[in-house]
Amino acid sequence: MRHVFRLNFRDQGDSHHMNTGIFHSCLLGEVIHALKDIQQRIGAKNWALSGYSLGGNFALRVALEAPAAGLSLRRVVAVCPVVSPDNVLKSMEGSYMGYENYFIRKWTKSLKLKEFLFPDAYEYEEWHELGSLRERTGYMATRYYEFDSLEQYFDGYSIAGGRLASLEIPATILTSEDDMVVPVSDFRDLPENENIELLVTRYGGHCAFLKNWKMESWADDVIVDDVLQRSGS
Repeated sequence: MRHVFRLNFRDQGDSHHMNTGIFHSCLLGEVIHALKDIQQRIGAKNWALSGYSLGGNFALRVALEAPAAGLSLRRVVAVCPVVSPDNVLKSMEGSYMGYENYFIRKWTKSLKLKEFLFPDAYEYEEWHELGSLRERTGYMATRYYEFDSLEQYFDGYSIAGGRLASLEIPATILTSEDDMVVPVSDFRDLPENENIELLVTRYGGHCAFLKNWKMESWADDVIVDDVLQRSGS
């Protein structure tokens, strides 16, 4: 029997009401805690983890910590993972595709719901008056995430430079040259590591990789092939 478990970060999906605290991208500890809990509950061994975009970033960071954390993780597949948060923000700021406004709209909706659910805990009136995504992220990082600066916050979940050099868990990273959110150049600067397999396609966009008119993604096929076939499960 195979088990598939989907983990939502806090404030993702319909989870806003479950806790007062708000989500941010450096909350790796609670993600590892949740994965250890599900591993124990179902007795999982030699399991695999996949994620898209920020989820891919979390998956790779979990893999870095897995041996020390007692996670029986054997493979990771990351699709268009965020490598350098600052470069991602710059890409959205310079994009003609409207990604920056899209993320602002999504974030605004999430924070309004959080404020409605916990009116005594948060007051975002000043945040709503800010303009750019950079300003809004910096505001949250220094006022609610307990970082001294936006740069310190970004550094907290970056996997750029040599951070993946010590990765012991085999990982497949799938990305595309036409990704308008995560620059393909970020992946070419990753360290040499025999545990990292980098797949770069000409087209695919950011996490799309559409294979037919039904809007099905062959990134899903890559995950299934990597996890089930190549891993011998």
